Amino acid sequence: MTQLRQESPPPCSIVFQDAWGPQIDGCGDNFDLTLLYQEVVLFIGPLTAAIVLAVIRDWQLMGRRVVIGSPVLHLLKQGGFMLLIASHAALLAVQITLRTSLTRATISASALGISGAAILQLTSHLEHRRSVRASSVLILYLSYATVAEALRARTLWSIPNNTAVSATQSVVPVVKAIILGLELCRKQVGPGYGRRLTPDEQASIVSRMLIWWMLPVLRSGQQKTPLAPESLPDIEHTLTKASDAKCSCCDDKKDSRGRREELIDDVLIGSSIFGHIWATRRWLVLSAIPPRLAYTGFLFAQPFLIHKATNWLAAPLDTNTYRSGAGLVAAYAIVYIGLGVSQALYRQYTARSITAVRADLVTKIQSHSLKLNASSSAAQDSASTLMSADVERFATGTRNMHEAWASPIELGIGLFILRAQIGLATAAAAGLTVVFVALTGLIAGSAGKRQNEWLKGMEERITGTTQALKAIRGIRMTGASSVVRRDILALRRAEVRRMRRFRQVMMIVLWSMFIPVIMGPVLAFTVYNVYVGPATGVVLTPAMVFQALTILGIFGNSIALLLESSVNIVTAGASLMRIQAFLLGANTRQDKRSLLPGSNSRLATGEDDDNDDTDDDDPLLLRPREKRQHNRDVSDPASLRRKLSSNPSMLRLTRACAGWSTDGPMVVSNANLSASGPTIVAVVGPTGSGKTTLLRMLLGETEHSEGIIGITSRRIAYCSQTPWLTHASVRENIVGSEGAFDHDWYNAVLRATALARDVGMMAAGDATRVGNSGSSLSGGQKKRIALARAVYCRAPIFILDDPFNGLDGRTETAVLDALFGPQGLLRTRHPALVVWATSAVKQAKFADRVISLTDSGDVRKRDSLLASFRQPANSSWLDIESPGESGDSGRESQEWATLTATKSPRLSAIELFEGIVVGQHDQPSSTVASEAAIREDGEAQASGKDPAAYRYYIGGGGRRKFLVFLVVISLFIGASMVAQVWAVRWAQNNVVDPTRFQGLYIGVYFALGGLQLVSWSAAGLFFIFVIAEKAADRCHAALLDTVLSTPMSFLDATATGKTINRFSQDLQLIDTELPYNLLGAVTQALGAIGQCAIIVYGAPWSGLAIPLVAVAVYWLQRAYLPTSRQLRVLEIEAKAPLFSQLLETLAGLPTIRAMRWQAVYARKNRAAVAASQKPFFLLFCAQNWLNLVLDLITAGLAVAIMAIGVATRSSSAGSTLGLALFGASSFGASAKNVIQHWTQLEISMGAIERVRAFTAETDSEKNDGGGGQSGCNAFSGQGQGTITFVGVSARYTPSLPLVLRDISLDIQPGQRYAICGRTGSGKSSLLSALLRLLPLEKGRILVDGVDICTLADPDAVRSRFITLPQDPVLIGGTVRHNLQLYLSHDDKEKQSSDEELSAALETFGLWDVIQRKGGLDADMTEDLLSHGQRQLFCFARATLLRGGNTVLLDEPTSQADRATEKIMEAAVRDRFGDGSRTILCIAHRLSTILEFDTVLVMDGGAIVERGSPRALIRNRSSLFAGLMRSQVQQEKRH
Repeated sequence: MTQLRQESPPPCSIVFQDAWGPQIDGCGDNFDLTLLYQEVVLFIGPLTAAIVLAVIRDWQLMGRRVVIGSPVLHLLKQGGFMLLIASHAALLAVQITLRTSLTRATISASALGISGAAILQLTSHLEHRRSVRASSVLILYLSYATVAEALRARTLWSIPNNTAVSATQSVVPVVKAIILGLELCRKQVGPGYGRRLTPDEQASIVSRMLIWWMLPVLRSGQQKTPLAPESLPDIEHTLTKASDAKCSCCDDKKDSRGRREELIDDVLIGSSIFGHIWATRRWLVLSAIPPRLAYTGFLFAQPFLIHKATNWLAAPLDTNTYRSGAGLVAAYAIVYIGLGVSQALYRQYTARSITAVRADLVTKIQSHSLKLNASSSAAQDSASTLMSADVERFATGTRNMHEAWASPIELGIGLFILRAQIGLATAAAAGLTVVFVALTGLIAGSAGKRQNEWLKGMEERITGTTQALKAIRGIRMTGASSVVRRDILALRRAEVRRMRRFRQVMMIVLWSMFIPVIMGPVLAFTVYNVYVGPATGVVLTPAMVFQALTILGIFGNSIALLLESSVNIVTAGASLMRIQAFLLGANTRQDKRSLLPGSNSRLATGEDDDNDDTDDDDPLLLRPREKRQHNRDVSDPASLRRKLSSNPSMLRLTRACAGWSTDGPMVVSNANLSASGPTIVAVVGPTGSGKTTLLRMLLGETEHSEGIIGITSRRIAYCSQTPWLTHASVRENIVGSEGAFDHDWYNAVLRATALARDVGMMAAGDATRVGNSGSSLSGGQKKRIALARAVYCRAPIFILDDPFNGLDGRTETAVLDALFGPQGLLRTRHPALVVWATSAVKQAKFADRVISLTDSGDVRKRDSLLASFRQPANSSWLDIESPGESGDSGRESQEWATLTATKSPRLSAIELFEGIVVGQHDQPSSTVASEAAIREDGEAQASGKDPAAYRYYIGGGGRRKFLVFLVVISLFIGASMVAQVWAVRWAQNNVVDPTRFQGLYIGVYFALGGLQLVSWSAAGLFFIFVIAEKAADRCHAALLDTVLSTPMSFLDATATGKTINRFSQDLQLIDTELPYNLLGAVTQALGAIGQCAIIVYGAPWSGLAIPLVAVAVYWLQRAYLPTSRQLRVLEIEAKAPLFSQLLETLAGLPTIRAMRWQAVYARKNRAAVAASQKPFFLLFCAQNWLNLVLDLITAGLAVAIMAIGVATRSSSAGSTLGLALFGASSFGASAKNVIQHWTQLEISMGAIERVRAFTAETDSEKNDGGGGQSGCNAFSGQGQGTITFVGVSARYTPSLPLVLRDISLDIQPGQRYAICGRTGSGKSSLLSALLRLLPLEKGRILVDGVDICTLADPDAVRSRFITLPQDPVLIGGTVRHNLQLYLSHDDKEKQSSDEELSAALETFGLWDVIQRKGGLDADMTEDLLSHGQRQLFCFARATLLRGGNTVLLDEPTSQADRATEKIMEAAVRDRFGDGSRTILCIAHRLSTILEFDTVLVMDGGAIVERGSPRALIRNRSSLFAGLMRSQVQQEKRH
């Protein structure tokens, strides 16, 4: 002790401190930095940087408004800075006075401290008042300065006779710590801010670095109440909405009501999607660069720390040895914590930029969808794929986008440091890297091309699936499920073939990544030991090996990230290019209409009033006739009528032509027409004449048009031929997007469209949800709701496309009279111009004017034909004089006779009464919808809290195959661990004798490298191309089988977007993300386990830390998994509304644009995007939080190993401790990779869990059968055609009333039965029960003596029938494919030749139309055939069927014009009326049932009357006769 005291170092006077150092030398214990170095480098430099940043920030804040209150907190902050200024001033005064600690920079530093504190005080003031978030500049600087000032105070205390200065300096860090605490306090928003702040908006830089603001979300996920979308916190608004300037995707800046249309347009800034992202989101993208650079700095501190630690262990013991050891422990803590925090901040900023760009892309796709050409099916089909697959490929591919520039920097730094260690041997590793980077560069270009090919295949599969879902009821009824399944599986196989080619490129990239990582150290150490070492005389020591291995590990990881990120960026860029092609493509509607003078309420006046000469020039000018005054007082409508009548023209066509393609024929040619309001114009013509095309031309919806098309208002009330309804309530469908609700007008519209009774009978009234495309409604209800929407709109112009066809006679007449009659809404309360196409010529008697279209598309005036409808009852309001009409009246009469001819004059206008049906299946739709919603909600919360999803996926790929994969990948991990130990042993041998056993070490080292390459390649190829493909195909087949067999009630009540989301988003995750993430997670997890073994081998005492790490990881997953699983499910579920909204928008584009609802739908789209962004971003943040905590656990492990090494210091353990430290750094890298892959795997496994839960928990109609015998075993041959009902009662669900009650019926072969009845009588339910669409509660149904309820497969009975549903059943593919839709490819005997196919089409007058458009190989697109022609096509297909002795007709002619109906009736007689087939028909017109053998009258689900139709008519007391009398009387009145 005496010797130690004698050798005590001298005190550190100012002479020693006034040196650059940085380490002090010659005083104290030499374990400090010089005061001059601290003042210049640690004080002046950081403070100068803080001042510069503060001034920039002050300039940014000057222009902002005051948004924050918290006056007390503001005063405390300002007081703290005043105290800081005083402290710096006092310090400067004491320093100048005593001069005991003055260096060359002391006065400058103290003066800068005073001025800097003043500037920072201003920044604090502005940040507090004008920013919702705590100042990042102040927090970062004060956090650093508090520690730096404390170190400076420690140094000052070591200077003799310096107590006053030291004490004053000690106050400074205390004051800065207090200010730091105040700055970290949360501020309160002022009352005028306007909205509530989100947690991430309020989070300080510390909270963002440590992701503390996510802790409430993580705690919520552990509660018993599951997370729900509404319980999630809001996220920053810049991440939920597109960043474009506001503009409009409509033609006007304001709509017709003067409301400004705030739409995010689809225009790209700079006409490039890349330039657009850079222009709008560049600061978000660039914000990740500083933390990424900091991460690189901390990363390369690791090899120096390991080298320093190894040398420290080998150095002799002195007085500073343990101080240096403690410094190393502190350095390890700083470096590893810095690694975790910098990477977390970098990942968070990357997540923000990806989330923001995702909002931009989805919003732009949806916005552009509002502009698409309604006839462009290809563009519409690609929209959903772009929004799902391409956007997600972008989000996935850009997760590591900053590695593309950071990795080359790290490679350069790594090569520089490595060259200093092993010299020219670095060239071996560098050369290998260059070769495989170049190889990756050569194939990276093909990755984007092959990805696009694969995405195109995915798009075709999703399109086919969507078309099948739209036609699922008809597919079920006709028994075509197996054919549709075959077609979709064929599309899936084609997609997999394309995907396999893309995967081949990805596997080559992965192979290129691993070869430099595996073989780089082998080549480098071999070259050094063989050439460099002997030449330089420097032996490769263990310390050099550890540092080189660490650098090579960083080097290899950088190579892997560079190659992976490069390919991912290429694929992400390819997806962006697809989106750009969609946004910039020639796929938008070209509206060539021009606006005539005037608007919807104020029309042209003055010179336009005197325009009589136009009548002479334009033979098709349609003007309102003089009408007799009504005995009523309507003030405002009368004024509006006068204004409308004063305008010469609200609609004008001059030599207008229209067609559906630029290279195809014109459907409407040389049309000249002028019409003013209020006038009702009826458009008639045969099927396929172009009535719909004419109306679409008036809407500006035809793809190709010529001539002049003029209108006075672009806001048009439009009702399409096929009703467009959204998955909403009845009221929401009627009111649409019309703004404020008008209760009186709404009730008037309900009465006028005969919906009041329907709504009153629904369980939830007008709050009843209508299902997908109105699936829970009858056909008539769907048409009347769509018509009610158009009437409620109250536009100046109405365009109605055959909205009354398909209604029963009484309802049709009532609605026509309520709308167009003398007291009709559109004549009294809202007089307007109505252009109305009808296929039922008798309806035209309600019109003021009539025009017709010929087969060639010519428009002709037919006003003279109104005379044939003149009746005394309506002569008071319909003036039938029509002077001056052109054309030959005799020829017109012949053409009109052709249009109105019927088979039998006595049946020409009499229709069978058809009641208003509540639901297509006679069921309250609200109940079914609610039950389905309950099932979906339950599924949404099935978050996979057990390993069932993993078992399901592994079982799909093959458990034995997966076991083989585990064995092979374990062999790879074992070889890599042995290679690390072998390199250390080789270095230890070099210290003894470099030449001893050198050949052995080199040979074994190369063998271990080769074993790693072979085993990894075999495992990767086997898993990706065998296990993953098989498992994904199983998931797709299971999804498809479940959807095709689930009860119709489930599909009716489930939004189509939810189902499509399973086939798009879920399958995409299973195909793309899951295989690579599972492969990476398994590989890295086994690697982490191997590194733990290395750690224990190198430092046995560190094994004590491993259990602590295991406990920490256990509690970590307990905290993370519940929340992440729920967020994962919510993230996937949140995408379903996006697809539903998009599909509904695409289906109703003409209606949305006609009614000028683009702005409303754009807002709905933005709301859906914002809702989907929350779980997406929060899941991203939860994953980053997990990554951060694991990094901190790794830091704890590294610090523990170093601390144990210091405490148990032994020079002989240097190499093994170095191995343990290297293992710790490798463990950290492996653990982070595990987390990265595992978090993505959790998302992918969410898709597997959804598939598993959906297939396991969704009911199947195939499970309803009791006996379970197959159709092949039950039926033999075609059968005779007998149908027997024995005491059948049925209900749709247990909670609903019976819809069939004790039905007993015996139909013998060859008999023809017709069914009629009133509202809710059970007609459709009877047919549904026969087709196994409705489960039976009791009784039996026998077909050819077989109880159909015992059949395991309902299609076995459906295939026995030839079924013609009301709606045409057409799917994707060619004309030939659709004609033979119900035939298997293997059934060659039943397939028809091309000659037979064309002859069938010729019979129905379709062959010429189809031949002009490509013949049998033409694609069956929406615009190929008109609606009536599609019905004829289905009849033609039915005539080709050679099997089936029973024909079921479900009102197949209800929506056909009389000419088309005649053809269909003739087909039924000629093809099925020979007495060899049994016919069961729900008829629409009397002409289809009077010749039948028996008619069944149903009421209340029971058969109340049966007999011969003519016998029942003769019995005047029968219900059937009463219906007939009522119908005939109605026709006489009109």
